Amino acid sequence: MILKSPKTSAECFRTLSEVFDDEELTQTQVYEWFEPFKNGDDSLEDHERQNPPQTIDNDILKRAIESDPSQTTRELAQ
Repeated sequence: MILKSPKTSAECFRTLSEVFDDEELTQTQVYEWFEPFKNGDDSLEDHERQNPPQTIDNDILKRAIESDPSQTTRELAQ
């Protein structure tokens, strides 16, 4: 398994990028995946997040954007 090899996270990113060249894979994603394995956690289970994922009503967001398309994402988040 690539994440159990003695490779660095940068080497793993390059290898995974070559294998999944048509996928959109970021270096940050690979580093986040690599970190638990590097620290000895070889579980493939999802771990609880500190904060639950944010949810938004798409209809409300759409109306807010349509009412003022010049708003920034920060303004929309408020």
